Amino acid sequence: MNFIRTILNWIQASRLPSQLYIFLPLVLGQAIGYQESEWNITNLIQLTLYGIFIQLFIIYANDYADQETDSLNETYTIFSGGSRVLVEGKIKPSHIRYASYFMALLSFLITLSLAYQGYLLSPIFWFLGILLLWMYSYPPFKLSYRGGGEFLQAIGLGIVLPFFGFYIATGTISSYPWEILTILLPTQIACAITTSLPDQISDRISLKKTFSVLYGNIYAKLIILALQCVALFFCFYLEFGIFYIAWFLVSISIIWLDGIPGTKRLNFFIFFQLFATLSIESQLILHYLI
Repeated sequence: MNFIRTILNWIQASRLPSQLYIFLPLVLGQAIGYQESEWNITNLIQLTLYGIFIQLFIIYANDYADQETDSLNETYTIFSGGSRVLVEGKIKPSHIRYASYFMALLSFLITLSLAYQGYLLSPIFWFLGILLLWMYSYPPFKLSYRGGGEFLQAIGLGIVLPFFGFYIATGTISSYPWEILTILLPTQIACAITTSLPDQISDRISLKKTFSVLYGNIYAKLIILALQCVALFFCFYLEFGIFYIAWFLVSISIIWLDGIPGTKRLNFFIFFQLFATLSIESQLILHYLI
């Protein structure tokens, strides 16, 4: 029973649904790169493993860094507030810290393997991922507290990961379609702000300068809606088409615009906004695959 309980605790700590945040940008980069050639299954498997390991590193490292703030959070949801394993005493902080180191090492080994195969810049992408997390959660930067954490998250998910996927697909960095950033950056910033909405109360107590703390919940939501509309406009402007599902998800979320932390109404708003971002990424992938 203790063994099963330990496994379940680590599953909780890993927040497995959040793997989508990493997987889709990597696959999008691959799809862009392979639109005129055949997929390399070996590279896809290696990138998938990299995504799994780097996401677990991020989850564990953030849990360790934010354990004090998470202990103050009474409005946490499945989308935010950490995994709760440290707050609930299910796993020792030192174990989470060592697990983050181990996942960082495993992800680094994947990039070394890719470098050995000729993709020499792969470890640089690993370093950028580690650097963004460090700047987000740890001194001396700790931008998730000082302000700008949402932009770091958007840089990682909207630039670094798709670019890495593209590089592994093509072996070059010269032909990446940078105009796609007009879509990815706005929707990823919106996604980052969205995940901070439920934590507004504990973030304010912890002196975190997130969008929802600085501008309030309603204004933060209006910024989210505006950013999603910008992303969807550029989807149309760049001739990717009208993303009807994403437009629907963004539009229907307005019903719960008045939701506050700790309520189901806010959870509904968050759910539809997060899936709008995932929908945009998924439709971009399909566009490049078809």
